[in-house]
Amino acid sequence: MSSRTEDDLGDTLAEILSRKTTSIVDQLLDIQKYTIGEPKVRRFIRKLECFKLEPFDPDKHGISPTKKQINGIPALCSKPEVALRRCPVDAYDSDPENDYVAISYTWKRCESEEHAQGSYLIEDRPEEYDLSNLRSKRPRQGQFQPSTVRDCVFRRVLGFMQHRGVDLLWIDAYSVNQGNDNEKQIGVQAMHLVYSYSKHPVALLARPIESNRELEVLFEIMNGLILREEGSKVLSEVGTTSYKVFCRQKAWKAMQLLESMTKDRWWTRAWTFQENYRGLRTMTLLIPYTQEVSLQARHQQSFERIEGDLCVRSWTLLTEATKLCQAYRDLNPLHEGEKKTIDGILSAMGKYAGRLRKDEPMYPTIISDIAKRGTEFPWDRLDIIANTCWYPVSLNTLALRKSNFSLSLSILAQCLLNGEVMVDGHTESDATLDGKPFDCTVIDFIYKCSLRRYISLRTKGSLTYNRGCRYPNVTFRREGLQTWGHLWKLGPILDYQTICSYSVSDKPEDRWLSQTERRDLIGLRNVLNDRYGREAERLLNQLDELLDIAFDMGESKDIKSLPFKLEHPLRMATELVTRAREGSKLRLAELWDPHASGSPPNRRKYRAVFLHEDEGPGGRAQSGPCGATEAYIFTALDYVPPQTEKNRVDNNRHVSMKVEVAGSALVLAKEPTTPLLIKGWTLGFCDFTYCERESVLFRWPRVFEDVYI
Repeated sequence: MSSRTEDDLGDTLAEILSRKTTSIVDQLLDIQKYTIGEPKVRRFIRKLECFKLEPFDPDKHGISPTKKQINGIPALCSKPEVALRRCPVDAYDSDPENDYVAISYTWKRCESEEHAQGSYLIEDRPEEYDLSNLRSKRPRQGQFQPSTVRDCVFRRVLGFMQHRGVDLLWIDAYSVNQGNDNEKQIGVQAMHLVYSYSKHPVALLARPIESNRELEVLFEIMNGLILREEGSKVLSEVGTTSYKVFCRQKAWKAMQLLESMTKDRWWTRAWTFQENYRGLRTMTLLIPYTQEVSLQARHQQSFERIEGDLCVRSWTLLTEATKLCQAYRDLNPLHEGEKKTIDGILSAMGKYAGRLRKDEPMYPTIISDIAKRGTEFPWDRLDIIANTCWYPVSLNTLALRKSNFSLSLSILAQCLLNGEVMVDGHTESDATLDGKPFDCTVIDFIYKCSLRRYISLRTKGSLTYNRGCRYPNVTFRREGLQTWGHLWKLGPILDYQTICSYSVSDKPEDRWLSQTERRDLIGLRNVLNDRYGREAERLLNQLDELLDIAFDMGESKDIKSLPFKLEHPLRMATELVTRAREGSKLRLAELWDPHASGSPPNRRKYRAVFLHEDEGPGGRAQSGPCGATEAYIFTALDYVPPQTEKNRVDNNRHVSMKVEVAGSALVLAKEPTTPLLIKGWTLGFCDFTYCERESVLFRWPRVFEDVYI
């Protein structure tokens, strides 16, 4: 396989499809056969190969003359300094004895780094140490050999470990079995968990702080001293406050420093991007400084200091760099050089909360950022994307590559198998698929075809919400994407005037709801009780529960402290009454069984409330009773077990989508399946307790149907 066909991310989809005689759908169906699960990944984490430091002892760590060479070249140090012995730990165990440092560094040396190696000994991997059967085989103490990793890498990370008081080190060059392709793939696909579970992830940057002036500028950036607050900013996800530059010249110097820092090789690699993304909240950046730099006492509040390095919190640097770029972009006029600098900084170290609109999905930008970063093996990007996007469904990269599949189509398949929502092009409003959609790379195709019409939340956390907008349990069929959820038929319309007429205040402002929000939710409850009574019994019970939960949340006002099955409906109910107050209407809904003849009116049970918007161009809804249109909603909620941001392995899935029934039911895998077309996103909350899910099918994008290039 040529390097060009192995790395086809720069090729258009038309060029990729021309290399095979099968259609794009057939190729995606074939790629689906290579899905793999998580059990081996979890076992890797439960027996994580770390290293414990030992002072070098010639009698204990003696090495044979043949081992005093590295790749056939004599080691550059005649006497080793430290030996690192293998010490497996259970990373899931929160015992402090299992704390480890996970190091993020570039394998290839930067120009400013020393190239000496061999001063640190690494214990060999014992022959009988087999990841496939950890319980029955115990590791034995192996022999030691000089490390091929640069001495400066070990020297810096060991200084950090001593500073933090941590004895264990995880380093990919030796903690992942590089000599066994199958075990290496398991390690690669577990990499995101390694950095998520580490309490002390650390990155080694090479570009030094070269002067006291640069140190002062970095200090000002880290502390937000170049900006001033300028009131609220509705679309800002970095915070609720917008910022302004108060000295353009000073801000430009800061921008130039950040731009120079992003030239560091560490910012340009795909693996280190993933490691920083997954370990961001606790990641420390070690930034070297020259002898000319002298730290003052006031700098200690922003930088920990170890010999030769500043310890910089990655989260803070990325947050402040993003705010600075946003504020600088608001200046007028901007010349092309300034625009290029802003884009470069944001691409390297910008937080997505500051780069994306509140109604945008994150995954197309994440995939684009990974694709344009370097990696020695192009197929690594498939696993890096899965790790970064919290995809529980992974693909067998090794087998796909050996079978000569397209990397680009494998990335597309992985997105779809993990439930990412793309427009299908079957409605007139889907202009994104017009023209020649295959005259672009798969990265551009994913960006153009991703559903970009999410309804942004009024509350903070929209991008986190958008990240979970994914179908659960997707299976590729020749006809389209099969998934499972509930279908709703929309009914009576409610407006805010009606809700307000039933509103009363029963309690003061609580931990989550404002007085107005609580009053409006009570009004909604009272409307349902008065007008629909037992027909809305499920909704009434749910609203009562949500009102009680909101009042009893405790000292924390963070709604994320709730389990998602409570957080989601509370967040949605609050959004609905807020939008009703702003002029939107709401609409009740009942579960709809497309395979039944329908329930008599007196037996209808309203279990859901959705945001109601009039049909736009291309809508094909039909008139129904009371002037309302006959319309349908598809929802799918899939809760994952409780997890924190640190050890997250998947997102809670939640889909709430306006759909059109696209013909008669199909039978797929012996299941009656309703074909649907996407009409757009909506918001709502529902109760589907004891209700079975329906099998539904979303058609392939229209452009897939007749493509045999």
